[in-house]
Amino acid sequence: EFNVTREVILRRGSYGSIHRRAAIYLCRQYTTWTMSSLGDFFGGISTSGINTVVRACRSAVNGETSRTPLAETIGKMTAVLDQPNRQSEEALQ
Repeated sequence: EFNVTREVILRRGSYGSIHRRAAIYLCRQYTTWTMSSLGDFFGGISTSGINTVVRACRSAVNGETSRTPLAETIGKMTAVLDQPNRQSEEALQ
């Protein structure tokens, strides 16, 4: 759906990738991982680097900057994450 591979998102040095920045932001929003753990997971980004990405994404999402492809990507990814898991629903029936 997003035409991006896991490798691209996790690749060190892919700072400019909108999908990578959105993934970092959403991991921070949806998990209890520390900034340090997120940095390790995303290829050794420093805690301050993670914090910078999260703040920029939050700013985009909150409309503090003009509507950007980053905010749109985060919105689309959030919609996918918020969808009920069909397998879980089927298991409950």
